[in-house]
Amino acid sequence: MTTNDMTAIMNPKENFHAKTYNEEKGNKYEMIYARAEAVARVLRTQVSTDGEAEHKQNAAVTLTIPANANILSEAVRTHLAELHQYADAVSYRGMEDSVSITFTVANIWQE
Repeated sequence: MTTNDMTAIMNPKENFHAKTYNEEKGNKYEMIYARAEAVARVLRTQVSTDGEAEHKQNAAVTLTIPANANILSEAVRTHLAELHQYADAVSYRGMEDSVSITFTVANIWQE
């Protein structure tokens, strides 16, 4: 992750007007989304995304995992590790009955 990526995550531009799609970052986003969906199917949970919208500088995928989930599957653990590796930033949010993990790809669109 570059300094520009960190800046984009911490201080996204409010009036962002995309002009160029970063294919490398787009591929990272697609890999994250596919692996998050695979984990969600096994754990019978939800995946949400804000997509690759041109009015957003960054793209994020959020995986919500029940608090009482036991992750015994090696494939699921591998996918979770890969999600952390591919993302430019990862954030966690604990709720009463679940944990949401958001995987962000920075600068998917550039001005």
